[in-house]
Amino acid sequence: MVRNWNVKKIYVYGVLYDSKSEAGYYMRLLADQTVEKVEVQPVFEVIPSYPVKCYRCNGSGKQTSPKTGGLSIVLYASEKD
Repeated sequence: MVRNWNVKKIYVYGVLYDSKSEAGYYMRLLADQTVEKVEVQPVFEVIPSYPVKCYRCNGSGKQTSPKTGGLSIVLYASEKD
């Protein structure tokens, strides 16, 4: 069941909100003197990235298909370390 609330996205101080009521709540928090800091839409790292040793491809990052002989998997690792 799909609900149609007829809400429109709105920009307030350069931040995009899903509705006027969400933006209004943000404005009310900014106006409140007891609130010290409002962090809008923070980004959290739930699971930190980590390297994984691939035993199928012997660490090369490439695995050939046994049927065709071509590449079936190509792994790209970020080199932050």
